[in-house]
Amino acid sequence: MATKKQSNKKSGKKALTICAVVLAVLIVGGLFTYSQMATNGFFLRHTYSVKSEHFDVSNTMMSYYFQSNYSSAMSSSYASYYTQMGLDTSTSLKSQQYPGASGDIQTWYDYFMQSVTIPAVKQMLVLAEAARADGFELSDEDETSIDEALEAIKNAAKEQDVTVDYYVLNHFGYGMKLKDIRAAMELQQLASAYSQKVQKSFSFTEDEWQTYFDENKDTFRNVDYLSYTFNGEDLVPEEKEVTPEEASALASAEAASADETDAATDADTATEAVTEATGDTATEAVSDTEAATDTEAVTEATPDTEAETEEATDEEKLPYYEIAKSYADRAKAAKSEDEFKSIVEEYLRNERYPEEEAEAETEAETGDAAADAADATESREDNIKSALDALLTEGAGYSDSSDISKQLFEAKTGETVADESGADSGKYVVYFVTQADYVEDYATKKANAIIIEAEDGEEAAETTVDKINSELDANDSDEKFAELAKEYSVGSSDGKYEKINKSFFPSDEITDWLFDDSREEGDRDTFTFSETEDGEEHVHYCVIKFVGDDILKWQSDADSALKNKAWEDKYNEFSEAYESKITVDLVDLYKIPH
Repeated sequence: MATKKQSNKKSGKKALTICAVVLAVLIVGGLFTYSQMATNGFFLRHTYSVKSEHFDVSNTMMSYYFQSNYSSAMSSSYASYYTQMGLDTSTSLKSQQYPGASGDIQTWYDYFMQSVTIPAVKQMLVLAEAARADGFELSDEDETSIDEALEAIKNAAKEQDVTVDYYVLNHFGYGMKLKDIRAAMELQQLASAYSQKVQKSFSFTEDEWQTYFDENKDTFRNVDYLSYTFNGEDLVPEEKEVTPEEASALASAEAASADETDAATDADTATEAVTEATGDTATEAVSDTEAATDTEAVTEATPDTEAETEEATDEEKLPYYEIAKSYADRAKAAKSEDEFKSIVEEYLRNERYPEEEAEAETEAETGDAAADAADATESREDNIKSALDALLTEGAGYSDSSDISKQLFEAKTGETVADESGADSGKYVVYFVTQADYVEDYATKKANAIIIEAEDGEEAAETTVDKINSELDANDSDEKFAELAKEYSVGSSDGKYEKINKSFFPSDEITDWLFDDSREEGDRDTFTFSETEDGEEHVHYCVIKFVGDDILKWQSDADSALKNKAWEDKYNEFSEAYESKITVDLVDLYKIPH
């Protein structure tokens, strides 16, 4: 029988064993919980790296803003610029050195966080604080638009047959949930909606437009012109090809020249050989010496089978410079738009993009060669057309710092201006003024428009357009247009457009229709146009109704300038009141994975 002391000892060991097991379970469970909390974004969600007086921005929200800005940048026209700078979208931004790094900007993550995202979030917080001080809150319509955006995310996840959490995590960042996106959107929408409210409150009269115009006349001046750069450098072959035979002949010539230069030395060497030898042996020795010299020179200068290339010298470029100058001189003497265009087209066809030589065309009569020739001809015509289409510039503004601008605004319609500052390198720019110094005083337009992108194919889009027109045939009131625009349009939420100028729509066909002098209130039509974005063509359909004339173009420009200045002053007022109270914790920000 165990003594009491032994029993207590055994009990103690058992208790220690149980405690150890429990502690191990707690540790393992704690590690599991910690890992799970990290994965589901708990720590990111409860880390507030950016704060203002009344608003806290969590790391999950910052991750959303960061990813949105980054995605926007990589889908913009600057995307190719970023990749040229070395950005690799397939690897972590934190592991990639930012070119020309200085100060706090060291990696691409630093750049997109500190130079793009943080300034945008600060601006958003300034506006949110101003909205709060003004008692401004999100409207039911704002909340509905956020609900619709979140519903679109759910639908996208469903289409890809993945969970919403998985979709959100892969598109918006590690640890992200739908609730984080909502929080980010609500703050973003609060700032945006308040900004719109303030800007819509600005109103200016015709007298104020006129005063602004009188005080800033140069900013309203315009000139239209045709222009082309006759550049001799474009005509110079990039490389001058030297065939093996030409290289051999060149080497022989160089060797012969070298022999003549070193004739005295060679003669002395030969004389010594003759003195030491006798008869024909001496003659053979001299001949062998010369032959060896020539052979070495040719061998060094001539490749075995491939042709060499060499760049044209400045002297060889001069004839091409002269060609460019001769055409430029003719363009300067042009008396009409058609004559100017004709001279440019002649230059393009004869000099810039000449036809292939007859021999090459003969060789390309059949098979793959024929296809290549056809492609070359098509490419040539495309290049010529593109150059001719780019001749006209409309609405060029006045610049007091440019001598050419001053000359253009001094010229009369039908006169030419030439920039020969690059003549030394064969470059001549010639301008033909099609409309001299003027102010845009045409009436802008009002219209209702529903713009649809053919995302699901043109057939589906055409079906939708037919449905819209059918409903408008029965009722084309402004209210009905607004209802349909909210349902289908990618443009204005209510389909109402005001102060439409001649460069508003990307389609010349729509612009010509809208500004036709015979256009009457209530006229309606449907147009198709394409836009290229990120190398992809996007087809759009536009159902548009003419509402009437609006204010003059220069008045619209004056109104915009006054409103922009008023908004700038107002935002500066907000910034002075709230920006100094915004704090940014970079250490916490760098806890966001990327």
